[in-house]
Amino acid sequence: MLGLSLGLGLSGRVGGFIPALSLDFTTSETLDSRITASGGANGRRFNSSGEMEAAATPRFDHAYADAEWSAAGILAEPETTNYALHSNDLDDAVWGRIASGGTIIQDATGLDGSTSAWTVTCGSASGYWGPVQQITIPLGATVTWSFYLQKGTSSQQRFNIYDVDAGAHLSNHLITWIDGVPTNGALRFKQINANVWRVSGSATVGAGTTSVNAVCRHEEAADGEYFIIERFQLEAHDRATSYIDTAASAVTRTADSLTMTGTDFSDWFRADEGAFVLEFSCPAADTHTIFQADDGTADERYTLWADGTDLKLTIVDGAATVANITIGTITPGQVHRCAFAFKADDIAASLDGATAVTDSDTGGGLPAPDRVRPGASLTAGEELGGHLRKMTFYPRYIDDVEGL
Repeated sequence: MLGLSLGLGLSGRVGGFIPALSLDFTTSETLDSRITASGGANGRRFNSSGEMEAAATPRFDHAYADAEWSAAGILAEPETTNYALHSNDLDDAVWGRIASGGTIIQDATGLDGSTSAWTVTCGSASGYWGPVQQITIPLGATVTWSFYLQKGTSSQQRFNIYDVDAGAHLSNHLITWIDGVPTNGALRFKQINANVWRVSGSATVGAGTTSVNAVCRHEEAADGEYFIIERFQLEAHDRATSYIDTAASAVTRTADSLTMTGTDFSDWFRADEGAFVLEFSCPAADTHTIFQADDGTADERYTLWADGTDLKLTIVDGAATVANITIGTITPGQVHRCAFAFKADDIAASLDGATAVTDSDTGGGLPAPDRVRPGASLTAGEELGGHLRKMTFYPRYIDDVEGL
């Protein structure tokens, strides 16, 4: 059987074997001409300087780690809508105020490099000052409220989603800071740069709920204490996706789509045997597709996907599932590398160089795909949600790669 290791050079060569396809989405922002890109309308990405900017598919994104920005790969996300209106204009009338006596002024450097962030300063009248918006949502949706936050001099803030129709707090949590890091076990925090964190939290609203109040405010702050905030988003989703800018109406970002078909696919793919290597990161424990090779239907396909934190490989031939392998456990936000090889009655897959998981009974059948979908599948809403970094294909079953 097969052992698959991570001993792959940047060229994709394994033990002397040369790949028929080697795509690296972290070394260039020019998309391979064989890939057709569409979607991502109203999208955003972070450029190599760490500034947020408008971008459609392909969104070559960057991430901050170890005090520097580096290429993260192509961002592939599902369609979603930001229902928060005037999402970065706290002076607009759709925004109210919790309590009184403070100021909210757009005078700080924002993620786009301009003066686009808002300083929220408490006055003497109340230590609970902050912005609030009543937001119309799809009936009975699960929603996620998110924003970008800098601590300033304030020691704690209150995150709140309030069900207007039911008259109940759905997600009401205190953000406290420890050594410059925001904390609360019920919320999610992603460091964006040295000073900014994205804060997000989710809630399932009542069946009859059509609107929520979404809040970020001070908590028992002293006169003059402040925090800095920008770019609010409320989406009918169980996690925060990349920011969508809005004005007087809700705005939808269309799903990112990448496909390779026709001779652009058949020139390198081999149906009777081969090996794929994918490098990727998923944003959350959810259903995500890392890639799918299919014939335009669900009846002939290879699908590498995440089921929560379980990474799985599903192979379907003639509408029958011939292999369904749980390869290993992935960690949201972490870069992983998965390799799998196939030939009739011999499937093997490895996550991050671990011992291969195998399936030696496929009934002799293998699918006959005619296209590949990096970061997506046929099922809308199950896009990767994170970053696809590399995709490689070897036109042969690679046996005993470990040790090479």
